[in-house]
This record gives sequence, C-alpha cells and structure tokens, in this order.
Amino acid sequence: MKKTIIISLLLAASVASVFGASKKKKKGEWWNSYGRAVQEGNLLLNVGMGINGNLGQGGDLSSYIPPFEASGEYTTFIGVPIGFGGFIGYTGYKTEENVNAAGTYITTTKERNVFYFGGLANYHFNLVDELDLYAGAKIGLDFKNEEKKVSSTYAGTTTTVSESDEWMSLHFGINAGATYYFNDFFGVNVEAGFPTILRVAASFKFDF
Repeated sequence: MKKTIIISLLLAASVASVFGASKKKKKGEWWNSYGRAVQEGNLLLNVGMGINGNLGQGGDLSSYIPPFEASGEYTTFIGVPIGFGGFIGYTGYKTEENVNAAGTYITTTKERNVFYFGGLANYHFNLVDELDLYAGAKIGLDFKNEEKKVSSTYAGTTTTVSESDEWMSLHFGINAGATYYFNDFFGVNVEAGFPTILRVAASFKFDF
C-alpha cells in the first residue's frame, strides 16, 4: 500500500513537473513574448523619413517631399505582445505634363500636399534578442490639398487657368519592421510596407 502511494505521488509530481515546464516554455515562445530589446510597458517613439509608393498620377514628377512621419506606441500584453499607438505625417509632390495639340502647347502642373494621422497596432515577435521585430497595420485619415495650373500657348499668346481642391480620404497601411537599440534609450528603426514603401527612423524608448 505504501509503495502504491509513493509511486502515485512520484507520478503526480512528474506530471506536474512536465506540465509546469511546458507552461513555462510557452511563455517564452517567439509568438507570445517580447524579446530583450523591448518589454511590456515601454513607450516607443519613432521619427523618420521614407519613400512613398502612392504618388499622384499624370505627368512627370518635378519635385518631391518624402514622407516625414512620427509615431508612438505603448507595448502591452493581452495574451500576445501587441502595442497600440498613433502616427502623424506629411508628404508632397509636384508633377508637370506637356502636350502639343495641333500647334497649341499645353502645360499642366499639379502640386499636392498630404497631411495624415491615425492609429496603429503592432504585433511583436521574439525571434532575435537584439532586435525588436514587428508587423502591424495603420488606419486614419488623409487631408489633401491640390493646386492645378493649366497654361495654353498658341501663336505667342498664353492663357493660364488655375484651380484648387481640398478633400479627405481614408488612410490605411500595412507594415513590418525592425528596431535595433544601441542602449536602453536610443535605436534605429527600418520599416517596409505600404503606402510608405521604406522608412528609416530614429527610435526612442521609455520605460513606464
């Protein structure tokens, strides 16, 4: 009887040990934990510039202001490592199109400015201890202003017509990136996605 009790206790202890080890390992999996670079309760700030993949249509690009963007994210843990925050940015460009229509030379120029802001969410992956790897999405609003000028020249006489327009549209983006921190405060971030194809930013980390 005593042997049976002892064997039962040993089996129970073994099962509990295996279960506990499995549970402990699960907390450190790449998909449900932060790495050493970033922890729960960090405030992550990024300020940088990128390349926009959603330029205006029509004409040749004559000038371009790359997207200048700032974002902030607070890291949380809700069963999985997800951070929530917001972003704000600006980009602009100018296009020019020249057409010769039966002796009439027509030049059309468009200058567009885009201000955008919204919210973001990033899922972090614990794959490399030295890097904060993540993928996420952004949603917000674009505020656009466009100045259009059409100049027609015929027989030495030029006529110019100008018009402007303002409108608002939905901003939606997807992204994946990595941040390398040189110390507990400062790092460099590289992010790829759409509509900003590539962004390089300075990163700042605060612990709360």
